[in-house]
Amino acid sequence: MSDLKQIADHENALDLYFNDMFAEPMHDIVTSQAKHVTKDDHSTAFQALLIDINGLQLAIRTEEVKAILPWPETSLEQTPDTAHNELVMGLYNYASQQLKVINTANIVLPLEHRHNLATPSFLIIIGQGNFALSCHKINTVINLLPEDIRWRKNMTSRPWLAGIAMKKNCSIVSLDGLVNLLSPINLA
Repeated sequence: MSDLKQIADHENALDLYFNDMFAEPMHDIVTSQAKHVTKDDHSTAFQALLIDINGLQLAIRTEEVKAILPWPETSLEQTPDTAHNELVMGLYNYASQQLKVINTANIVLPLEHRHNLATPSFLIIIGQGNFALSCHKINTVINLLPEDIRWRKNMTSRPWLAGIAMKKNCSIVSLDGLVNLLSPINLA
């Protein structure tokens, strides 16, 4: 028998999870002040690609997606830096460029939901093309209106999370916040 304790009924679990994501930390857990994200435009409608990270839907602005690739059939290249970094799954050569493949689940999922993860199915190349997000499923492209999104004001915790579209049940990714989070990753 399992000793798992149900903390919420199925109907309220998603609401509790989103509320927890928006809750501000009681202690300042960031040792340095995060850069204020200004590139995300909160005043105009936009299209977003919905991707699935082990059941969590993320929305990435379509103009921030450079390419979508199937998960590589060959193993990702490992270096001493990638082998000991829980955020990086490895390196992948694509179009004469070496991409850092990010373990998106380790960034966006709570620690207790990071076990028994399925192998990702896709790479989402973002930004300037230095990073590729691992994802399990590509869902669809949606239109989002700013008034339908609950935008975050304080970006010190979870800098990758710009807001939540409650009606679409998805988290809006801040590419600037995500890149700032990943910028200390220096890989050879």
